[in-house]
Amino acid sequence: MAEKLLHRHVYSFNPKDNGGEQLTLVTSMFSNGDIEDGLAGEDGGIFWNQELTLHSYCNSAAFNLVGTAIGPDDLRALADELEEIETLTREKLIQSREAKQQAATQQGE
Repeated sequence: MAEKLLHRHVYSFNPKDNGGEQLTLVTSMFSNGDIEDGLAGEDGGIFWNQELTLHSYCNSAAFNLVGTAIGPDDLRALADELEEIETLTREKLIQSREAKQQAATQQGE
């Protein structure tokens, strides 16, 4: 049976930049017919294809990711890592500022 497109989703990583440069992830969900035929289990019958595209004005580069290369769990993990890195970086900057203030205070004494 031919693969049937069920849904196409386009996600822009930088939606505020509607100018010439944009990074998009297009996810297409297909049915292989197993659900309709009663052959698929709870998690079967649907597969994804993804395309990651960098648009830069008149040019673009696309990476066709056959299958699910970037799934919801991956994106959650990435978000968690980025938040952790931002928190650690902020803490280091605050510690550095406090150390400089303390050194300046000690020099002034």
